Amino acid sequence: FKIGVNNHEAMYQATEKLIQSERTDILLLCGKNIGVTADRINGHIQALAKYNIAFDEKNIIYCSYEKTLDEMDLTLAQNIKELADRGTLPNAIIGTTDTLTTRILGVLSKLEITVPEQIAVIGFSNTTIPYSLNPPLSTIEQPIHEMAKLALDKLLLLMENTASCLTEEILLEPNITLRKSTQVL
Repeated sequence: FKIGVNNHEAMYQATEKLIQSERTDILLLCGKNIGVTADRINGHIQALAKYNIAFDEKNIIYCSYEKTLDEMDLTLAQNIKELADRGTLPNAIIGTTDTLTTRILGVLSKLEITVPEQIAVIGFSNTTIPYSLNPPLSTIEQPIHEMAKLALDKLLLLMENTASCLTEEILLEPNITLRKSTQVL
């Protein structure tokens, strides 16, 4: 069995919230070779299409988790600086992992790019520190307590009867919490 969040719907909702706040030039930060990335990108593309916004593959930065955090920061900084130098800096960023989202806030600060004034940032996250970040981070939250309870229930059921839930997939709905990092000024 598999229990998780509806990644497609989560990214769709996050993209839609940014578009509705007039943030239509959205950059995605994605981990390389992470299984949920395709679903998240597809949700983003579908939301763009709903609002007749063209998807551009150049609006995705893939980062390798085989790199150190310093190397990851350097990759992010180089990509953001290139966009700024070309005059194509996005007005929003969605990070598809906790690590990428929290790292980009530091990178933007070092590059003196202000959040949310210049770029709104929202993260696909279960971080427990959104209010400790500067600015407080808007998040796509996964219902981890509900996921854990369902997993335990399914595990107990599986121990009783192995055929009952082996192929079941349960996708829970995400919750989007907007904070200052996506505030419309």
